Amino acid sequence: MRQKTYTFLNDVRDGLMKLSPHLTLRIDRMYMQRIDWSGQVNYPVDILLVVLETAGGDGFRNLSGAGSCEFKAGHAYFMPPDNTLAFTLSLGTHFVAFQFNLELFSGFDLFSGLRDCVDIEDRAFAKRIDELFQGKDDFELLCLAKGELYAFAGRLGLRSPEEIKRLMLGGREYAPLFALLNDGLDARTPVGALAVAMKLSPEQLSRRFHRDFGMTVKTCMSRRLLRQAMAKLAQPGMTARRTARDLKFSSEFYFSRFFKQHAGLSPRQFKQQFAQRA
Repeated sequence: MRQKTYTFLNDVRDGLMKLSPHLTLRIDRMYMQRIDWSGQVNYPVDILLVVLETAGGDGFRNLSGAGSCEFKAGHAYFMPPDNTLAFTLSLGTHFVAFQFNLELFSGFDLFSGLRDCVDIEDRAFAKRIDELFQGKDDFELLCLAKGELYAFAGRLGLRSPEEIKRLMLGGREYAPLFALLNDGLDARTPVGALAVAMKLSPEQLSRRFHRDFGMTVKTCMSRRLLRQAMAKLAQPGMTARRTARDLKFSSEFYFSRFFKQHAGLSPRQFKQQFAQRA
């Protein structure tokens, strides 16, 4: 029995080691902040919020899953992508936030489809995160932040090694689809174009994709398009009108409606958040 278990674990570990060249951590934003704001968001990124100081009463509710958390100093709160989160923040809460994706393969986050948020008390970790923003140049900050995020993700235990290996193998099968999503996706891209890339009918692709990833192809496309829109709007001087044009929406109105539906904020409100963080 022990020998079989040992062999199985070695097989899993060998498979995960092959994952190493493909596992990518993309940090969209990281910032230290105090802000007086309440509202809902639904972002296609992982969120890690590390609370350094709080006067009490602030926190968040996970409207897509279950439960709520009141923020406590020295705690780190992890929120998987594509969950609707309702925040209450005041100037009494000082925090560091990271918005990132940990991708098994380009376009698919390791924590996609999960609904449970995680609260970890770790004052030593919070202290290190605080120190990241003290006197570091941009490159040093980025390298140290990536190391902390990789280590933190490894502690979460939200995916078993077997699950990760299964998702990795599935990603290889869908490589042509994800290549198109990453390089050629805009608001006019039809599901049929992805089906052609996969040499399947749209119906076959829809069934297989939902079976393997637990979401529809259209949902995946919307999340990728939202991430592109957020990246564009985060650029200084970028407007909703120009973003709509770049992503080939038929009008600024339809783009704004799409963004509000999927992100929980209008493009203008999203831009205002960045103005407050500056």
